[in-house]
Amino acid sequence: MSTIITLVAHEGTNPPRLRRFVPRLLGHEKERRKMTLTPELYDWLMAPVASEQLNRVKAQIRTHLGQFVKGLRVDDCRFMKRVEDRRRRPSDFSHEVWSISPRFGSPQHRLFGTFVTQDWFLLCTKQSRDRLDEHDNRWHTEIDMTLRVWKHFFGTCRQHSGTQLRDYIALNADHCDDRW
Repeated sequence: MSTIITLVAHEGTNPPRLRRFVPRLLGHEKERRKMTLTPELYDWLMAPVASEQLNRVKAQIRTHLGQFVKGLRVDDCRFMKRVEDRRRRPSDFSHEVWSISPRFGSPQHRLFGTFVTQDWFLLCTKQSRDRLDEHDNRWHTEIDMTLRVWKHFFGTCRQHSGTQLRDYIALNADHCDDRW
């Protein structure tokens, strides 16, 4: 079965096993790309908390993710980037895990996921930037967790892959990461 059919089926269960992220759309704005989240990540992102500071950070993250969904300009350096697996020699990106990097306030978080197909991103895990800074192994943990989430939902189906940024994001994307 295709990954799209499988993903839509997971979104359609009650309760949903995966949740579509649709930002607030105003006027002529529409969903030009798609983003799906695990329920845990969706709940964390959407649920208000007692901390006004964390509510503000989560609102900014939703705005950041909305930029992707609305088809606004993104890049593969500051907005999101491929995560390098440094356990391999030479290090590489063959696992197809990406990190979305909202850089607002404190605490900062990195959101990890993979492309299901061109212009459709699955967010699987999050980690605080401070925790990731502690050691390279923290990044590797997120790679492994993202791949476990993928396998849980899609079994042996492979994630979307490509050799150029336009293979992942069709329009309004700037390639500036010279690592690949």
